[in-house]
Amino acid sequence: MGWIYLPNTSRKDLIEELTDPRETMAHTLVREDTAEVLWAVLRTSENASPIIVGSLLKCSGDGWGHRDMAERTHPHYYSCPLQYLELAPPTCPDWREAVRRYHATHPASHSH
Repeated sequence: MGWIYLPNTSRKDLIEELTDPRETMAHTLVREDTAEVLWAVLRTSENASPIIVGSLLKCSGDGWGHRDMAERTHPHYYSCPLQYLELAPPTCPDWREAVRRYHATHPASHSH
C-alpha cells in the first residue's frame, strides 16, 4: 500500500485516527533508525483474527501521512513489541523471527 496523506491533520490527530479503540487492541510508537513506526494489533472484523500492522508516519506540507504494512507483507521494520506477537496469530514466521532477533540485539526500549 502507498502513502495516505491527510491535509490539515496533526501528528496527534493521525495517531488517534489510526488507533481507534474499537479496532485497536494495543499500540505503541517507536523510532527505528530514521523512521517513526506506529505498531498496532488490530481487529479487522468481528470474526477475524487480529493482525499486526506497522504504520510509517511522515509529515508532508500541512498534514501528516501514513503507510501501513501488515505482518503478512514482511515489513522491513522489526521494532514491533514482542508482546504483540502473542496477541495475533502468525502470518509471516520469518518476520517474527526477525523481530525476535531485533529485540535480542536492541534490548533497550525504543518506544515513546
